Amino acid sequence: MRPVRLSLQIVEEIASRQPIGASELARRLELSKTTVHRALTSLHEAGWIEPTEEARRTWRLSIQALVVGGRAIESRSGLRSVAIPVMEELRRITEETIHLLVRYGDRVVLIERLDGIKPVRVFNPFGGRARLHRTSSGKAILAHLEKEELEAYLAQPLTAARTRAPIDKKGLAAELAIVKSRGFAVNLGDNVPDTNAVGAAILDDRAHPIAAISVSAPADRLPGSLCMAHGPLVTDAARRIALGIALRR
Repeated sequence: MRPVRLSLQIVEEIASRQPIGASELARRLELSKTTVHRALTSLHEAGWIEPTEEARRTWRLSIQALVVGGRAIESRSGLRSVAIPVMEELRRITEETIHLLVRYGDRVVLIERLDGIKPVRVFNPFGGRARLHRTSSGKAILAHLEKEELEAYLAQPLTAARTRAPIDKKGLAAELAIVKSRGFAVNLGDNVPDTNAVGAAILDDRAHPIAAISVSAPADRLPGSLCMAHGPLVTDAARRIALGIALRR
Protein backbone atom coordinates (compact mmCIF):
# COMPACT_ATOMS: atom_id res chain seq x y z
CA MET A 1 0.00 0.00 0.00
CA ARG A 2 2.95 2.36 0.41
CA PRO A 3 3.20 3.19 -3.34
CA VAL A 4 -0.50 4.10 -3.38
CA ARG A 5 -0.18 6.27 -0.28
CA LEU A 6 2.93 7.92 -1.72
CA SER A 7 1.19 8.67 -5.01
CA LEU A 8 -1.75 10.24 -3.18
CA GLN A 9 0.62 12.42 -1.16
CA ILE A 10 2.28 13.61 -4.36
CA VAL A 11 -1.07 14.36 -6.00
CA GLU A 12 -2.11 16.39 -2.94
CA GLU A 13 1.17 18.31 -2.96
CA ILE A 14 0.88 19.05 -6.69
CA ALA A 15 -2.71 20.22 -6.21
CA SER A 16 -1.61 22.59 -3.46
CA ARG A 17 1.46 24.06 -5.19
CA GLN A 18 1.07 23.49 -8.93
CA PRO A 19 3.02 23.87 -11.03
CA ILE A 20 5.81 22.21 -9.08
CA GLY A 21 8.97 20.35 -10.06
CA ALA A 22 10.27 16.98 -8.94
CA SER A 23 13.12 18.45 -6.89
CA GLU A 24 10.80 20.65 -4.86
CA LEU A 25 8.39 17.77 -4.37
CA ALA A 26 11.22 15.59 -3.09
CA ARG A 27 12.34 18.32 -0.68
CA ARG A 28 8.87 19.04 0.66
CA LEU A 29 7.93 15.38 1.10
CA GLU A 30 11.39 14.39 2.34
CA LEU A 31 11.76 11.73 -0.33
CA SER A 32 14.52 10.78 -2.74
CA LYS A 33 14.35 12.27 -6.24
CA THR A 34 14.39 8.75 -7.68
CA THR A 35 11.27 7.81 -5.69
CA VAL A 36 9.49 10.99 -6.74
CA HIS A 37 10.43 10.58 -10.40
CA ARG A 38 9.11 7.00 -10.39
CA ALA A 39 5.80 8.10 -8.86
CA LEU A 40 5.46 11.05 -11.25
CA THR A 41 5.99 8.76 -14.22
CA SER A 42 3.26 6.39 -13.01
CA LEU A 43 0.83 9.23 -12.31
CA HIS A 44 1.50 10.73 -15.74
CA GLU A 45 0.96 7.41 -17.50
CA ALA A 46 -2.32 6.98 -15.59
CA GLY A 47 -3.46 10.43 -16.73
CA TRP A 48 -3.65 12.12 -13.29
CA ILE A 49 -0.92 14.71 -13.86
CA GLU A 50 0.61 16.45 -16.86
CA PRO A 51 3.76 18.50 -17.52
CA THR A 52 3.43 22.24 -17.98
CA GLU A 53 4.70 24.01 -21.08
CA GLU A 54 7.47 25.75 -19.16
CA ALA A 55 11.10 25.17 -20.10
CA ARG A 56 11.77 23.85 -16.59
CA ARG A 57 9.91 20.54 -16.12
CA THR A 58 7.08 21.13 -13.70
CA TRP A 59 3.83 19.28 -13.09
CA ARG A 60 0.15 20.11 -12.60
CA LEU A 61 -3.06 18.13 -12.18
CA SER A 62 -4.61 16.88 -15.41
CA ILE A 63 -8.14 17.59 -16.59
CA GLN A 64 -8.96 14.01 -15.61
CA ALA A 65 -8.05 14.69 -11.98
CA LEU A 66 -10.03 17.94 -11.95
CA VAL A 67 -13.09 16.26 -13.47
CA VAL A 68 -13.03 13.41 -10.96
CA GLY A 69 -12.57 15.86 -8.09
CA GLY A 70 -15.42 18.00 -9.37
CA ARG A 71 -17.72 15.00 -9.59
CA ALA A 72 -16.87 14.05 -6.01
CA ILE A 73 -17.78 17.54 -4.77
CA GLU A 74 -20.97 17.65 -6.87
CA SER A 75 -22.16 14.25 -5.71
CA ARG A 76 -22.04 15.33 -2.07
CA SER A 77 -24.31 18.39 -2.19
CA GLY A 78 -24.58 19.85 -5.69
CA LEU A 79 -22.44 22.68 -4.34
CA ARG A 80 -20.78 23.78 -7.59
CA SER A 81 -23.91 23.83 -9.74
CA VAL A 82 -25.79 25.85 -7.11
CA ALA A 83 -22.88 28.19 -6.45
CA ILE A 84 -21.80 29.12 -9.99
CA PRO A 85 -24.80 31.32 -10.90
CA VAL A 86 -24.45 33.16 -7.59
CA MET A 87 -20.71 33.54 -8.13
CA GLU A 88 -21.35 34.90 -11.63
CA GLU A 89 -23.66 37.58 -10.26
CA LEU A 90 -21.14 38.52 -7.57
CA ARG A 91 -18.41 38.77 -10.21
CA ARG A 92 -20.62 41.04 -12.34
CA ILE A 93 -21.24 43.37 -9.40
CA THR A 94 -17.65 43.52 -8.09
CA GLU A 95 -15.80 42.90 -11.40
CA GLU A 96 -13.25 40.92 -9.35
CA THR A 97 -12.27 37.25 -8.99
CA ILE A 98 -14.65 34.99 -7.06
CA HIS A 99 -13.49 31.82 -5.31
CA LEU A 100 -15.41 28.82 -4.02
CA LEU A 101 -13.63 26.73 -1.41
CA VAL A 102 -14.37 23.72 0.77
CA ARG A 103 -12.84 22.66 4.04
CA TYR A 104 -10.42 19.75 4.00
CA GLY A 105 -9.17 19.05 7.51
CA ASP A 106 -7.43 22.18 8.76
CA ARG A 107 -7.25 23.74 5.29
CA VAL A 108 -9.46 25.27 2.64
CA VAL A 109 -9.25 23.89 -0.91
CA LEU A 110 -10.16 25.87 -4.03
CA ILE A 111 -12.71 24.00 -6.15
CA GLU A 112 -14.02 26.78 -8.42
CA ARG A 113 -12.82 30.19 -9.60
CA LEU A 114 -14.48 32.81 -11.76
CA ASP A 115 -11.84 35.27 -12.91
CA GLY A 116 -12.73 38.95 -12.76
CA ILE A 117 -12.74 41.25 -15.76
CA LYS A 118 -9.85 43.26 -14.35
CA PRO A 119 -6.20 42.09 -14.53
CA VAL A 120 -4.58 40.29 -11.59
CA ARG A 121 -0.99 39.33 -10.84
CA VAL A 122 -1.69 36.07 -9.02
CA PHE A 123 -4.03 33.21 -9.96
CA ASN A 124 -4.92 30.65 -7.29
CA PRO A 125 -4.80 27.15 -8.84
CA PHE A 126 -7.69 24.71 -8.63
CA GLY A 127 -6.95 22.35 -5.77
CA GLY A 128 -4.77 24.98 -4.06
CA ARG A 129 -4.82 24.76 -0.28
CA ALA A 130 -4.18 27.10 2.65
CA ARG A 131 -4.48 26.83 6.42
CA LEU A 132 -7.86 28.02 7.65
CA HIS A 133 -6.54 30.97 9.66
CA ARG A 134 -4.58 32.41 6.72
CA THR A 135 -7.47 33.28 4.39
CA SER A 136 -10.74 35.18 4.59
CA SER A 137 -12.68 32.06 3.58
CA GLY A 138 -10.88 29.95 6.15
CA LYS A 139 -11.53 32.46 8.92
CA ALA A 140 -15.20 32.57 7.96
CA ILE A 141 -15.33 28.77 8.30
CA LEU A 142 -13.42 28.80 11.59
CA ALA A 143 -15.82 31.36 13.03
CA HIS A 144 -18.75 28.96 12.61
CA LEU A 145 -17.14 25.79 13.96
CA GLU A 146 -18.42 24.22 17.15
CA LYS A 147 -16.60 25.42 20.26
CA GLU A 148 -14.70 22.16 20.80
CA GLU A 149 -13.60 21.97 17.18
CA LEU A 150 -12.43 25.58 17.16
CA GLU A 151 -10.51 25.09 20.39
CA ALA A 152 -8.79 22.02 18.92
CA TYR A 153 -7.71 24.06 15.89
CA LEU A 154 -6.43 26.93 18.03
CA ALA A 155 -4.46 24.45 20.16
CA GLN A 156 -2.21 23.69 17.16
CA PRO A 157 0.98 25.66 16.40
CA LEU A 158 -0.26 28.48 14.12
CA THR A 159 1.97 30.74 12.08
CA ALA A 160 1.45 33.60 9.63
CA ALA A 161 1.61 32.69 5.94
CA ARG A 162 4.24 35.23 4.92
CA THR A 163 6.43 35.75 7.99
CA ARG A 164 5.95 32.32 9.62
CA ALA A 165 5.74 34.20 12.91
CA PRO A 166 3.52 32.69 15.64
CA ILE A 167 -0.10 33.85 15.51
CA ASP A 168 -1.63 35.79 18.41
CA LYS A 169 -4.28 33.19 19.23
CA LYS A 170 -6.23 35.44 21.61
CA GLY A 171 -6.34 38.09 18.92
CA LEU A 172 -7.45 35.50 16.34
CA ALA A 173 -10.22 34.22 18.64
CA ALA A 174 -11.46 37.79 19.15
CA GLU A 175 -11.41 38.38 15.41
CA LEU A 176 -13.38 35.18 14.77
CA ALA A 177 -16.07 36.31 17.22
CA ILE A 178 -16.47 39.50 15.19
CA VAL A 179 -16.52 37.50 11.95
CA LYS A 180 -19.33 35.28 13.24
CA SER A 181 -21.33 38.30 14.40
CA ARG A 182 -21.13 40.30 11.16
CA GLY A 183 -21.08 37.33 8.75
CA PHE A 184 -17.83 37.84 6.81
CA ALA A 185 -14.05 37.85 7.24
CA VAL A 186 -11.43 40.13 5.72
CA ASN A 187 -7.84 39.31 4.77
CA LEU A 188 -5.53 42.23 4.02
CA GLY A 189 -2.48 40.75 2.31
CA ASP A 190 -1.82 38.15 5.02
CA ASN A 191 -1.94 35.18 2.65
CA VAL A 192 -0.77 36.60 -0.70
CA PRO A 193 1.27 39.84 -0.76
CA ASP A 194 -0.64 42.90 -2.03
CA THR A 195 -3.85 40.89 -2.40
CA ASN A 196 -6.92 41.47 -0.24
CA ALA A 197 -10.04 39.35 0.11
CA VAL A 198 -13.40 39.16 1.83
CA GLY A 199 -15.07 35.80 2.45
CA ALA A 200 -18.20 34.29 3.99
CA ALA A 201 -19.05 30.76 5.10
CA ILE A 202 -21.74 28.65 3.42
CA LEU A 203 -23.68 26.93 6.20
CA ASP A 204 -25.80 23.78 6.23
CA ASP A 205 -29.18 23.48 7.97
CA ARG A 206 -27.39 22.95 11.30
CA ALA A 207 -25.39 26.18 10.86
CA HIS A 208 -22.23 24.14 10.29
CA PRO A 209 -19.81 25.51 7.65
CA ILE A 210 -19.55 23.31 4.56
CA ALA A 211 -17.79 25.74 2.21
CA ALA A 212 -17.00 29.42 1.67
CA ILE A 213 -17.12 32.05 -1.06
CA SER A 214 -14.79 35.02 -1.41
CA VAL A 215 -13.93 38.06 -3.52
CA SER A 216 -10.23 38.81 -3.98
CA ALA A 217 -8.26 41.46 -5.85
CA PRO A 218 -5.05 43.49 -5.72
CA ALA A 219 -4.94 45.66 -2.61
CA ASP A 220 -4.97 48.90 -4.60
CA ARG A 221 -8.36 47.93 -6.09
CA LEU A 222 -9.77 46.24 -2.99
CA PRO A 223 -8.65 48.26 0.05
CA GLY A 224 -9.93 47.46 3.51
CA SER A 225 -12.79 49.93 3.21
CA LEU A 226 -14.07 48.27 0.02
CA CYS A 227 -13.69 44.82 1.62
CA MET A 228 -16.03 46.01 4.35
CA ALA A 229 -18.45 47.40 1.75
CA HIS A 230 -18.42 44.11 -0.18
CA GLY A 231 -18.85 42.06 2.99
CA PRO A 232 -22.68 42.09 3.03
CA LEU A 233 -22.73 41.15 -0.68
CA VAL A 234 -20.49 38.13 -0.06
CA THR A 235 -22.49 37.14 3.02
CA ASP A 236 -25.72 37.29 1.04
CA ALA A 237 -24.16 35.20 -1.75
CA ALA A 238 -23.15 32.55 0.79
CA ARG A 239 -26.68 32.57 2.24
CA ARG A 240 -28.25 32.11 -1.21
CA ILE A 241 -25.95 29.20 -2.03
CA ALA A 242 -26.84 27.54 1.28
CA LEU A 243 -30.54 28.03 0.52
CA GLY A 244 -30.12 26.53 -2.96
CA ILE A 245 -28.42 23.44 -1.51
CA ALA A 246 -31.17 23.06 1.11
CA LEU A 247 -33.88 23.28 -1.56
CA ARG A 248 -32.15 20.54 -3.59
CA ARG A 249 -32.35 18.23 -0.61
